Amino acid sequence: MYLLIILKVGLQVGYLNLISGPGSVIGDCLIKDPRINLYTFTGSPSVGLHIKNQIGLRKVSLELESKSAVIIHSDADLDKAAKLCAGKSFANAGQVCISVQRIYVHSDIENEFSEKLAKETEKLIEETR
Repeated sequence: MYLLIILKVGLQVGYLNLISGPGSVIGDCLIKDPRINLYTFTGSPSVGLHIKNQIGLRKVSLELESKSAVIIHSDADLDKAAKLCAGKSFANAGQVCISVQRIYVHSDIENEFSEKLAKETEKLIEETR
């Protein structure tokens, strides 16, 4: 289905190829393919290490197990913090290794911040409709 949509908007055949299946099967096939000279992977350190150990002298870009945290202290600008946290949490559908993944909020402002964050998140949903 996605491929049909991509072709309808004008991308030429062969510029994008989609392969689906279990990573342990598809990934290992791709790792063994000598035509590929650059690998990128975002995920667990164990899989990243497996890739690195298998590809030899070919290039690799690994983004491994980020747990990007934000701390919201009691004196923070909550409107600004909520807007930034919502935006940075969902940028590129959350598929960025440095996206906001954990938010630690001072207990004195927990409820107020949570309400503001929920409203900012709802705004993001509305913008996509």
